[in-house]
Amino acid sequence: MKKHKVNKVEHYGWPIIVSHWLSAVLVCSLFGLGLYMVELTYYDPLYRVLPEWHKLLGVILVVVTIGRVVWRIAVGSPQSLVGSRWAQRSAQLAHGGLYVTLFVLPASGYLMTTADGAALSPFGLITIPGLVSLSSEQAELMGDLHRWAAYFIVALALLHGLAALIHHFVYRDNTLLRMIHPTRFSIDRKNH
Repeated sequence: MKKHKVNKVEHYGWPIIVSHWLSAVLVCSLFGLGLYMVELTYYDPLYRVLPEWHKLLGVILVVVTIGRVVWRIAVGSPQSLVGSRWAQRSAQLAHGGLYVTLFVLPASGYLMTTADGAALSPFGLITIPGLVSLSSEQAELMGDLHRWAAYFIVALALLHGLAALIHHFVYRDNTLLRMIHPTRFSIDRKNH
């Protein structure tokens, strides 16, 4: 049996499927971690550890996102959006919003973290130099942007997931299934 490693016209390939779900897990983890860690007090044992995990997972999300974008540019993605013209346009806008926010979130987090000019170095595993120094007002603005972008991406991801479930259970098409396996679910579900 021939294995499909790249995107086809009707199917996503494994690289996009895996990076999609990895991104979803990372976004959810980062959001939950962010909500929890901002409530910690200075004397809490996790006060210094959780921000390091948040930074490391954020860097991993950036790498995954860059990989997704490069892969989509190089290989392409299925062009067959299902639904009315309005639904197709909404899907395109939602995907665009998700991708933009996947870059705004780490950029604002990076600028907030390196506002004093110090490098970003989660657990000392990697070092990303601080490129600019920001005033306290600018750093606070980056913090606000980071927080609101996090709420925005979670809301948009929930709508994205809801739309996929509507496609699966109401329209009975392959929208959700083709993000689970590249070729296994290529049959039109309406006829079966």
